[in-house]
Amino acid sequence: MADSVEQLAYDEAVRGLESQRASLDALRTRTGTLVAAAALVTTFIGGRALRGQNSAWTTVAIVAFVAVVASSFLVLLPWKLHFALPPARLIVDYVDPDPQAEPTTMLRDLALHHGTTVSNNRRKQERLFWAFRCAIILLGLEVISWLIELEKNG
Repeated sequence: MADSVEQLAYDEAVRGLESQRASLDALRTRTGTLVAAAALVTTFIGGRALRGQNSAWTTVAIVAFVAVVASSFLVLLPWKLHFALPPARLIVDYVDPDPQAEPTTMLRDLALHHGTTVSNNRRKQERLFWAFRCAIILLGLEVISWLIELEKNG
């Protein structure tokens, strides 16, 4: 049980940041797997499909593959998301002043700060999730295009 309502608010804010960090790590792991799947599809199905005469489906499949890689690259870039406050700032804001800040004041301020950080991170992460969703749809388009091309070349 929390020692104070400020501690409870702080713990919830920290839990929100930890959840976001875990979600981002999982998203990036899934994105890496998606890129590997797209590469395998292009290598194996695309390789067989390209043995025959190429059609517009080949172009669609190649463009979809490039778009999958580009969308995935957006997710994998090191975007500036914040998950902690620098200790130096805590010392300057709460320890150095005379008199020092009360622990409950510090916890309250940190809870508010972390809450704002969670909101800012959420907007950035939502864009990354949309890029991932687009990559999944594009992978589906790529697979379908290669399969159509493969069927045409029989």
